Amino acid sequence: MRTQCSALLAIERLESRELLAATIGYDAVAKQVVVTGTTANDAVTISAVDASTICVQVVTSGVTVQQSFALSAVSSIKFDAGAGNDSLTNSTSVAVIALGGLGNDS
Repeated sequence: MRTQCSALLAIERLESRELLAATIGYDAVAKQVVVTGTTANDAVTISAVDASTICVQVVTSGVTVQQSFALSAVSSIKFDAGAGNDSLTNSTSVAVIALGGLGNDS
Protein backbone atom coordinates (compact mmCIF):
# COMPACT_ATOMS: atom_id res chain seq x y z
CA MET A 1 0.00 0.00 0.00
CA ARG A 2 1.34 3.44 -0.99
CA THR A 3 0.94 6.53 1.09
CA GLN A 4 0.57 9.79 -0.78
CA CYS A 5 2.05 13.01 0.48
CA SER A 6 0.92 16.37 -0.64
CA ALA A 7 2.80 19.58 -0.22
CA LEU A 8 1.83 23.17 -0.68
CA LEU A 9 4.53 25.05 -2.58
CA ALA A 10 4.94 28.79 -2.23
CA ILE A 11 7.33 31.39 -3.56
CA GLU A 12 8.70 33.91 -1.11
CA ARG A 13 10.24 37.20 -2.23
CA LEU A 14 13.69 37.80 -0.71
CA GLU A 15 15.22 41.16 0.10
CA SER A 16 17.66 42.66 -2.39
CA ARG A 17 21.30 41.68 -2.09
CA GLU A 18 24.33 43.97 -2.34
CA LEU A 19 27.94 43.04 -2.87
CA LEU A 20 29.60 44.29 0.32
CA ALA A 21 33.22 43.82 -0.68
CA ALA A 22 35.04 44.75 -3.84
CA THR A 23 36.87 42.08 -5.81
CA ILE A 24 40.39 42.00 -7.23
CA GLY A 25 41.03 39.65 -10.13
CA TYR A 26 43.71 39.05 -12.74
CA ASP A 27 43.46 38.51 -16.50
CA ALA A 28 46.64 36.60 -17.38
CA VAL A 29 46.14 36.96 -21.14
CA ALA A 30 45.83 40.76 -20.98
CA LYS A 31 48.24 41.01 -18.00
CA GLN A 32 45.58 43.19 -16.40
CA VAL A 33 44.51 43.49 -12.77
CA VAL A 34 40.71 43.92 -12.65
CA VAL A 35 39.16 45.69 -9.66
CA THR A 36 35.37 45.59 -9.40
CA GLY A 37 33.80 48.04 -6.99
CA THR A 38 30.48 47.96 -5.17
CA THR A 39 27.47 50.24 -4.80
CA ALA A 40 29.10 51.72 -1.68
CA ASN A 41 32.06 54.13 -1.50
CA ASP A 42 35.20 52.25 -2.62
CA ALA A 43 38.72 53.59 -1.99
CA VAL A 44 41.37 51.97 -4.20
CA THR A 45 45.09 52.43 -3.53
CA ILE A 46 47.80 51.11 -5.83
CA SER A 47 51.29 51.25 -4.35
CA ALA A 48 54.75 49.77 -4.74
CA VAL A 49 55.74 47.16 -2.16
CA ASP A 50 59.28 47.10 -3.55
CA ALA A 51 60.95 47.55 -6.97
CA SER A 52 59.31 44.41 -8.38
CA THR A 53 55.92 44.16 -6.58
CA ILE A 54 52.77 46.26 -6.44
CA CYS A 55 49.89 46.08 -4.00
CA VAL A 56 46.27 46.78 -4.94
CA GLN A 57 44.06 47.58 -1.95
CA VAL A 58 40.33 48.35 -1.83
CA VAL A 59 38.52 49.57 1.29
CA THR A 60 34.70 49.45 1.27
CA SER A 61 32.63 50.18 4.38
CA GLY A 62 35.55 49.22 6.63
CA VAL A 63 36.27 45.96 4.76
CA THR A 64 39.74 45.76 3.20
CA VAL A 65 40.61 43.52 0.26
CA GLN A 66 44.17 43.52 -1.04
CA GLN A 67 46.43 41.54 -3.30
CA SER A 68 50.05 41.81 -4.43
CA PHE A 69 51.29 41.26 -7.98
CA ALA A 70 54.69 41.02 -9.64
CA LEU A 71 55.22 44.28 -11.50
CA SER A 72 56.49 42.35 -14.53
CA ALA A 73 53.14 40.49 -14.74
CA VAL A 74 50.98 43.64 -14.89
CA SER A 75 50.60 45.89 -17.92
CA SER A 76 47.51 47.77 -16.67
CA ILE A 77 44.88 47.97 -13.96
CA LYS A 78 41.16 48.33 -14.73
CA PHE A 79 38.90 49.76 -12.03
CA ASP A 80 35.15 49.43 -12.60
CA ALA A 81 33.94 51.58 -9.71
CA GLY A 82 30.20 51.01 -9.89
CA ALA A 83 27.99 53.34 -7.87
CA GLY A 84 29.10 55.29 -4.81
CA ASN A 85 31.59 58.08 -4.20
CA ASP A 86 34.72 56.17 -5.18
CA SER A 87 38.38 57.21 -5.11
CA LEU A 88 41.52 55.91 -6.77
CA THR A 89 45.13 56.67 -5.84
CA ASN A 90 47.91 55.26 -8.01
CA SER A 91 51.47 55.88 -6.83
CA THR A 92 53.01 53.51 -9.41
CA SER A 93 53.87 53.81 -13.10
CA VAL A 94 51.27 51.18 -14.06
CA ALA A 95 48.56 52.49 -16.41
CA VAL A 96 45.03 52.62 -15.00
CA ILE A 97 41.70 52.47 -16.82
CA ALA A 98 38.98 53.85 -14.53
CA LEU A 99 35.26 53.49 -15.18
CA GLY A 100 33.53 55.83 -12.73
CA GLY A 101 29.90 54.78 -12.81
CA LEU A 102 27.32 56.59 -10.67
CA GLY A 103 28.43 58.83 -7.81
CA ASN A 104 31.01 61.54 -7.23
CA ASP A 105 34.28 59.78 -8.05
CA SER A 106 37.84 61.08 -7.77
